[in-house]
Amino acid sequence: EHQDNFICPPEHKKLLDDLKERVRRSSTTSYSYSARWGGVVDDKPLATDLDRFRDLVTNQLKKDIDAMFPDDGEERSELDMERDLHEQFMEKRSRRFVGRRDILTDLFKFADSTSSSSPIVIHGLPGFGKSALASRFCRTYAEQRPGAFVLSHFVDASSNSSDIRFTLWRLCTELKKEYQIREEVPETYKELKQAFPRFLEQSAFGRPCVIVIDSLQQFNKDSNRAQTMEWLPSVTPVKVIVSTYTNSPSYDALRYRQPEFPFIEVGELPEADRKDLVRFALLEYRKKLEESPTNNQMRMMIRKSESCKPLWLVTACEELCLFGVYEKLSEEVKRLPAYIPTLYNYVLQRLEKDFGQEMVSNALCYIACSRVGLTEMELLHLLAPEGRDILPQAKWAQLNRGLEKFLRSVGYGESATFAFVHHEIHAAVTKRYFRVKDRAQKTHAALAAYFMVQADPLGDRSWNTDDSRAISELPYHLMESKQADELERVLCDFRFIAKKVHFGMTYELATDLFEA
Repeated sequence: EHQDNFICPPEHKKLLDDLKERVRRSSTTSYSYSARWGGVVDDKPLATDLDRFRDLVTNQLKKDIDAMFPDDGEERSELDMERDLHEQFMEKRSRRFVGRRDILTDLFKFADSTSSSSPIVIHGLPGFGKSALASRFCRTYAEQRPGAFVLSHFVDASSNSSDIRFTLWRLCTELKKEYQIREEVPETYKELKQAFPRFLEQSAFGRPCVIVIDSLQQFNKDSNRAQTMEWLPSVTPVKVIVSTYTNSPSYDALRYRQPEFPFIEVGELPEADRKDLVRFALLEYRKKLEESPTNNQMRMMIRKSESCKPLWLVTACEELCLFGVYEKLSEEVKRLPAYIPTLYNYVLQRLEKDFGQEMVSNALCYIACSRVGLTEMELLHLLAPEGRDILPQAKWAQLNRGLEKFLRSVGYGESATFAFVHHEIHAAVTKRYFRVKDRAQKTHAALAAYFMVQADPLGDRSWNTDDSRAISELPYHLMESKQADELERVLCDFRFIAKKVHFGMTYELATDLFEA
């Protein structure tokens, strides 16, 4: 039944042999490997005994990566790794940026001015591309003004970036390093809030400094009350650019500051820029829309109600790239929902059809209920079918590939977590799956149970673990699942407190106790 999928027909064997020989002659590195029939699993034929193939690919990739990025043996600091994460975030967000030339011009003029001034506020509704704009400005300004120091901070670029205490510590530490500031960087939020203006003042003596802080609305809503914006000086000698959602708490706090802050609104994307973005997004997949008078698919696309939002356009283009019937492409363009919430619901329906409703909903609900995302290993355990400890890698690989456009990886290696690319996806997941009574609470309870096992593997309250994430995440999910008695027992356990302090989570522990 499946012979054609695995065995080359006799009439094609010579062509295949010729192709293999050409590959061997044209490449300095070629290998041979074998495979065996593995039967049918979930109605799909499989090959097995591919261990040699796996090892060949893994070893070659490792060899190439080591050659391109040799290990110098130096251990990287927390600051270096954090900087890399913000650089990666900036690169991804600016990759598909188009237009906004007038706003970029205004930002350049502001950054080039030499007098002290209030920070400038970029604002707009969700989906209009504020993070992409901030990313493009940072990259372009650094390229065109090589003598300037551009310090960017993208809230949600890393697991710590939404913590205002860590943010101020990072900004002050970067400024201290760049401008040789003698003052020591304090540790507590109260001291950092007082020190930040002084570090800004001292950074005025040296090369020009531009600080960009994106997505103020994403700062943690904790006891430090970052959304009040008390930590941001009203006038600074260095240039500070911040961005936030229109009508968010941080927006309202800045709107009434004196002296008045300059505001720049990111509005609808003009029609010409919409077309450029569609062409650019589809070109990555070697695809395009017809623009002929008799079949103008582009016009159908940009006449959708929320095509003025880059987020809608990019999401719609990614969906079209998965559609394989060229003759029916116009019909598919017409079917695309005109609004971001309904478009994401449409995407979720397609994902459920491709990978199963239970698998997709469980994976997305776990991520939605997490604080800063979940690691791959955590998801593999949480999504394990009944009777198994872990989800098979083959199934995870398929699901991960289906979700990759809607998730982003935060961090490095095995500690990297999967989180949503945009909060609008989180909103769509919440609306679709958390309508079921108590589902959010039950999901938090499942996460609490998982992290409890990881944090206390012996089950005797000894907390004998090296899993710092489990120690960090457990109180949050106990709180969200309304397990008040268990939360009290955990946070009042001196051995748990000692373990948390051992992992350097003293300030996080204080937050846990405050919120409990």
